[in-house]
Amino acid sequence: MQNIFELKTDEQRLGRLYFDLPGEKVNLFNEQVFDEFEKTLDYLEKLDLKALLLFSRKEDVFIAGADVYAFRKINTLEAGWQAARRGQLLFERWHRLPFPTIAVINGACMGGGTELSLACTCRLASDPPKTRIGLPEVRLGILPGWGGTQRLPKLIGLTAALKMILSGKPFNARQALKMGLVQKIISADNIEQEALQFAQQILEQKELCQPQKHSFWEKLPLTRQLILKKARIRVLKETHGFYPAPLKALEVIAQTWHLPIEQGLEIEAKALAELIVTPQSKNLVDLFIWSEEIKKQVRQEYGLSDLPALKQIAFAGTEQKLIDLYLSLLRKEVKLIFLEENSELFKTIKQAIERELRKLEIRKKISLAEHKNYLQNISQETSVISLDRRTLIIVNKNLPQITQLLKDKMFLVSAFGLKDKNARALVRNGLPVFNYFYWQKQNFTVEISLTKKTNPEALKNALNSFLDIKLVPIISNTYPFGLVQLLLTILFSEAIQLVRENFSMSQIDVAMEIFGWQKGPFQLMWKIGQNSIAAQLRSMLKYDPQKEILLVFNVQELLHGLTGGKLTKQVSRRKDGMGAYQYIQQRLNLLLVNWAAHFLDQGKIQTAEELNLLSVSALGFPPFHGGLIRWMEAQEADQILNRLQSFEAEAGLRYKPTVGLLKLLGQ
Repeated sequence: MQNIFELKTDEQRLGRLYFDLPGEKVNLFNEQVFDEFEKTLDYLEKLDLKALLLFSRKEDVFIAGADVYAFRKINTLEAGWQAARRGQLLFERWHRLPFPTIAVINGACMGGGTELSLACTCRLASDPPKTRIGLPEVRLGILPGWGGTQRLPKLIGLTAALKMILSGKPFNARQALKMGLVQKIISADNIEQEALQFAQQILEQKELCQPQKHSFWEKLPLTRQLILKKARIRVLKETHGFYPAPLKALEVIAQTWHLPIEQGLEIEAKALAELIVTPQSKNLVDLFIWSEEIKKQVRQEYGLSDLPALKQIAFAGTEQKLIDLYLSLLRKEVKLIFLEENSELFKTIKQAIERELRKLEIRKKISLAEHKNYLQNISQETSVISLDRRTLIIVNKNLPQITQLLKDKMFLVSAFGLKDKNARALVRNGLPVFNYFYWQKQNFTVEISLTKKTNPEALKNALNSFLDIKLVPIISNTYPFGLVQLLLTILFSEAIQLVRENFSMSQIDVAMEIFGWQKGPFQLMWKIGQNSIAAQLRSMLKYDPQKEILLVFNVQELLHGLTGGKLTKQVSRRKDGMGAYQYIQQRLNLLLVNWAAHFLDQGKIQTAEELNLLSVSALGFPPFHGGLIRWMEAQEADQILNRLQSFEAEAGLRYKPTVGLLKLLGQ
């Protein structure tokens, strides 16, 4: 059986420990890894080495962190405590090895990987963009529980550590160097030699691995209290108190700042145990696992492993709304080509991209060199004839030459292009239709609507392209609308109906934000744009002869009321003993659940997990609830049915429990 860790030493008594988990694309920590790591430590503690360097043999990944699947099995405080203490004690043994240890970070270093690097004497990072260092635990509803809350503040200072722990965001090598997280950036092309040279240097100049001096002001108790207080205010503003993990992390750091590491680790372990059993953590973990499983399933089902990586995308038509997608592609080293005859339109979109890149540079998200390189990856073409055959073309408007090149099967039709009859003709020729949810900052999915004529090769290219840029592709059978479009129409229509019932738009938005939605329905409308919504509604009324979602409203009248009418006076009324906010939440959430279950039962989407992901990513449903269906499953069936029956009597047949909902409730 292949070993997970391989140790090599040379005549200069420099050791190199290679981490390579067999059968996995990434290195991660699980029980098997910890068992062998413990045996490796037994051996290392007896060695007479001058220094030890830790390498990964995985491409583009140092250590991805803990095995998230194991989190599902932890359902008691005792199990959570034991899981935390196992990692803490092993990392503390590593920290106490009788020689310097150096983490050589090449690629993604996340969670437990970062915590092991913190237990090293010093850290090196390679220069490629794929090298990212982070502690994303709060995004899974927990905190860094293997020493992260204890070692990071002492290494880089309180302010920087809070930024890293509370946001869960990764940092590139340049940012890590600036904050003192790594001691040096080295070349990925010559990584082992440069790392060995650094090891020789620290034997002569031990100060190279000393932590940088922290701000004098952070050492003052009153200053620390002020920093922690401001951080708490910021967390509450951003999370509205829905997520306990960042607040618990703040509490642990404040409580353990001056304690010895042994006491601090015990407090950290207790906090992790308390968080990992919460419903919020379970839901966030499941969302992550569902995303990974869907991506893996898509790769296997469609045989995508042999397809070439996406290198460039051509957009037939520019869309200001897709600016975030353009930026995401550029940062993933994809070249953008705009098929645009009008040079002024191309100039406008390039300037818009440049402004956004400049903002990222000012915020230290990218370097000046990266900024310039991204701009060089933007170009204009006036004809598809000149494009490489492997270029993916996304159609937002008609291009006469496209129909001549359908045989290349490298086209996608954006949902934005569907208003063009020529784009619809391309769909009839087998091109897949996709919808990218530009209105959500945290969007991580893309919906692909299939028809009976969708070409299999074109679909494979589309799926491969989205996986390349780290989006979860979710396939629906809802053409020409898209499942998200159906759900948004239901949400918007009912929100407008509530306005007719004398609730104000602001009141409805606040009610849904209090529940945990990223945006209220009217804020979402303005973000998407009234014109886009109007086109969707007219299309739905035209192409949905069965009227199965019961759109009984006059579209023109409703949209006129939205764009030209005044906000209804705020009211505060109660129905059936419920507060006005709770009443609004129940009306909108239960209507969405009722119809989401119906679409699932109809086969418009294959699994409840996919529906949960779409509702969080595209609609903005609260992630800590785990998605629409997961939220429904957490309620009492009788309570849901009673509320729906009450709303049906009051508001109409759209609240009658669907067959799909009854099946999910076991009725």
